[in-house]
Formats: sequence, C-alpha cells, structure tokens
Amino acid sequence: MSLADLPHDVMLIILAELALEDHFWLSMTCRHFHFVIHSDEICRITLRRMARFSAEFGEAQYQHQKPGQYALAWRRLVKRRLAVQTATPFHFSVVAAAVRFILGNGALVYKPDESLIRILFLDGSGDEEVQINPLRLLAKAFPDLGRPLAARCFADPLYYSDGVASFLFETGGQQRLVFCDVKRKIILGAHHVERSNSIFVRNNGKYLYFGFRDKLPGDRWVWIVRGYNFLRRSWMPGQRLPMDFSGAELGQNVCFEIVDGYLYGVSSAASPLQPGTSRGLDSFYCIFRLRLGDPSPSSRQDLPKRFSWRRPWSEGYVDLRYNDLKLVKDDEKGCLTIYETRKEWMPTGHTERNCYRKEISDDNFSADQKSPPPSFSLDRLPSGVPGLEPYVETFRGPDVHTGDSGLELGKGDDTKLYAHAYHAATRTFVDIVGDPSSSGSDPEQLRLRFRPMAPCSGGSPSNWSLRGDIPVESPHLRFWPPEPTPGRHDPTLDLIRTLMNPKKGPIEKVRWAADEKFFAFSPVVRGTSQPSALILVSFDPRLRLHGLQKVGGLHQRPVPQSLMDLAPHMNSAESHWASTVQPFYLMIRAPDGQRYGFDLTY
Repeated sequence: MSLADLPHDVMLIILAELALEDHFWLSMTCRHFHFVIHSDEICRITLRRMARFSAEFGEAQYQHQKPGQYALAWRRLVKRRLAVQTATPFHFSVVAAAVRFILGNGALVYKPDESLIRILFLDGSGDEEVQINPLRLLAKAFPDLGRPLAARCFADPLYYSDGVASFLFETGGQQRLVFCDVKRKIILGAHHVERSNSIFVRNNGKYLYFGFRDKLPGDRWVWIVRGYNFLRRSWMPGQRLPMDFSGAELGQNVCFEIVDGYLYGVSSAASPLQPGTSRGLDSFYCIFRLRLGDPSPSSRQDLPKRFSWRRPWSEGYVDLRYNDLKLVKDDEKGCLTIYETRKEWMPTGHTERNCYRKEISDDNFSADQKSPPPSFSLDRLPSGVPGLEPYVETFRGPDVHTGDSGLELGKGDDTKLYAHAYHAATRTFVDIVGDPSSSGSDPEQLRLRFRPMAPCSGGSPSNWSLRGDIPVESPHLRFWPPEPTPGRHDPTLDLIRTLMNPKKGPIEKVRWAADEKFFAFSPVVRGTSQPSALILVSFDPRLRLHGLQKVGGLHQRPVPQSLMDLAPHMNSAESHWASTVQPFYLMIRAPDGQRYGFDLTY
C-alpha cells in the first residue's frame, strides 16, 4: 500500500512526526497529497499540535465559522516561515523617506521629517495610512502648554500595539509621554516623564506600562515602572525594580514585553551590586513579571536565580555592540522564551556570534523564593573553598545556534555587518551585510544574509520569484537579492540592487527594525542629514501592497479607487491632530511611471 492510499487517521500519525514545513514539501511531491494543506480538518489538527499559540491559529479560531479558515491559516504560517528560511521575501518596496521609524505589531511608524509622523498599517491590506501632526497632538494633550514652547518640540515614536501609538515629546528641557488610539483618533492619556535616556512603553488593549531609569545617590540607577488603565483612564502607582535589574540598552541587554496578563522584564547586564566584576561577565539573567492592572507591590514576582542561569563568567568577554535580547512566546508550547544573541571571544582567540534560547516556566515564578539560589558571590568564589562549588549549567544543542565565526572563511563571513536580527520562529539569523564581492565596480553592496539553524532541505518552491542564492563555499548561508546570472541582464535585480544601495556616497550606517513578519531598513549616506529611503521587506504572504510591479510579466495588483481619492497629505487648515491619508508608497514613482517595489507573491 502506498502513502497516498493510507487513511487520513494514519496520515495524521505520520504528520505528527514531521515539522510543519515538511508537511508543505510532502504536499508538493504528488497531487494525491494536496489534501494535507487544503483539508480544513487536517490543518486544524496539525496547527493545534504544532502551532496552537501562533497568531494565525488564533485568528482561525476567531473566524472558525467561515469554511477553510484553518487551511488558510496553515498556509499563511508555513509560507511565512519558509520565506525566511529560504531567503525569499514576498514584497520589496520603498515605502517612504524617513529620519526615524519603528516597526512592530502590524504597523510601520515613521517620521518623514521633524514636523510629521505617519503610520502605515501592515495587518493585511496595506491600504491605510494615518498622518499625525505632532504639534497639534501635544497641544491637545497638554492644553496649558504655551504655543511658542510647543512649537519647539521634538517627537519620536516609542511603541505601537492594539491600535495604540505612544510618542515621546521633548520641549523646554522636559519629556512628555502621549499615547493615543490612532484608528479612532482619540487621545488616551499623557504624562510628564523624568528625563532619561532609556524609556520603554508596552501596551495591550486594556493597559499601558512605561518605564524609565532614575538616578539615585551614589551614581546608581534604578528602573521605575508605571501602569495606566485605559478603561478607567487612570494611572497606577509606580514600582521600583530591583537594583540588580540594571540593563540600560533596550533590545540589547534589557527587554520588556506584555504576555498573557503580565509585564515581563529581562536584564542580561552585570549588576552594580557585584563589586569587582567586569561588564559582560554576568552569569544569571534578572527576570521579573508584574500582574497587569494590579498596583500592589506583591504583584511583582522575581524569578529565582537558580532558574535564570545565563553563562559561566569564566568564558570571557562579550562584544556588547552585537548583543540582541528578546522575549518571545513559543508558537508550539506557549511558554515564554528568551533569545539572546551575543558575539563572544572564544578561548582560541577568535569571535563567534551565537544565539542562546532559554525557556521560562510560569511555575518557577511561584517557587519558594527564600530557598538559597546560586548567587553571584558563590559563582565568583575561588576554587578550592570547601562546600562552595560554582553553579554552572550547560545549554543543550537545540538551544544554541552558532552564527558567523572568525574561523570561517566562507563567503559572507568577511563582510561588514550593518544590521543584525534573529527570527525566533525559524531559528534564523537575518542580517544586512556589505558584500565586498557582489560587483567589481562597486566595492560594497548591501544584501540580506540569512543563516537558518537547520537548512531547509526542500529548497524553495519552483514558482517562487527571486529565490535567495546559496554560496558554494558556505551552503548554510543564503543571500538576497541573489547574484545575477552571468551573461544575463535582469532589470528586476538591477532595480532592487539600486534601491538597496544609494549612489549619493558611501554608507555610514543602516537604520533598521525587524519582527517576525517584516524587515525595514534605511541606508544612511555619510555626511547627509536628509531623510533616507525607507525600504520594507515583507515575509508575510497576507500583506497586499497595491500597484507594485509583478515579477515574471504578471499583471500588477490594481490600486482601489478609494485609495486614489484620499488626500496625499493632511489639510493644513484642519484643526484635528490626525487624518487618514493616501499611503506614501503610492506617491513614489520611477521616471517610467512604475512604483519603486515588487510584488513577489505567488
């Protein structure tokens, strides 16, 4: 009996032993297996087993009455993962020119200049953009603020989630936080903030939390966290975090996230309470969580040190310039997971960039906090002290992903690293590198470099456009855009490479932001202060950017007339602080009338 003749119940047993991506490749081998990705019942069962906490499965459950939702969710999830693993994005487009931007939770918030803020929503349609006038927003949030003072303000986006955008204003030597519902265009709250270089905001649909570092006597710093209740429109008392929670660089050695009714915080920085220690030699994470909506001090729980081991201090120094720290909810297990990428000096004298994964159990927060954990002082005691041995754990193989190494000589490992992100769902390093060997005439070309932990054995679908190429010298790497075929002129590749590499001068740096679905970046030319092109690379098959060129001679997606009827900018005579406008990417055109971007979906 062949596999194609097996009953569905037996096929489900076989599928349970395969990864979701392998289900896709199985369905491509024979038309008899197409049911694996089109059967709503089979997709529901496999998603529940392997990705029950993913956003796609949650949306399918919400819309389960519509036929085919689980199969659609399955295909979206697997396509998104394969797009990263195979270095094959679905969209590439210049969407704006910006001096600053943030990305996350389905929105790209950017500043075209110091007087405007625009928000492009990426949660599917890509056809809605809101323009905000920061001066009007500040004046509305703080009516007692004098207009001359407000006119000299600087506004920066901090965070976006659940339709709520937060902005930090600096004016008159003071900082002010304003957060608003940008879709309903109402201000939810505002607050004077103690001046600090490290400020974070996190929110869901019910609560907002912000924190800042406060300086104490003796040149010590401590994090202060406050919460806001959207329903009651009221602030909760602030809480001071432990002194050993000492990280200052958001996304590098400290991070905060709201997950399942708690605000979590993780710090990987060395504590000032550890005398005689050097920066970068910490052995334990500092982890806490606050129950949302509960202002009592007892709502904070600290994870005991015995559950938060990080690295043995004896391993040596870490190059903190390349640190990345993030908290992610696992799609399969639902547990909170730390992903920390660090560039370490190995005993052999070379550097190696590794990503370490550590799961956090909810049960460990309720463990007896009075039991003696392995402390920093015990960890640093000299050897030979009776009864006091250093505490050391060993990461399991699946929890360590080795990236680029100073010992490797393959192509892509001798390049300049402009941006470095880690895609947790696929265990993939996603970087922007300056490739010195892409062109003989240009000494350096920006390209995306992908390094998955497990190479995708199936390659990429044959009808996928512009697949990432794999250097022969380093088969574990993939680059995008791919190298042009010798002797063949490809205008699509030429335009993509031109957009990624501005010709105005040498690149000084690359501003960037990334999440599980998108990678946004902006190359900054040395010696210029002008807004730089903001480029969006999408791995989300659900996104629809209208009017982009289709690769392969296919017809481009038409632009709805309702979008063309929108005003390109906010009316200067309008008194409101926000207005829905035409997306900026629709206004950017090449000399031939085409838009600067490509739709690579299939």
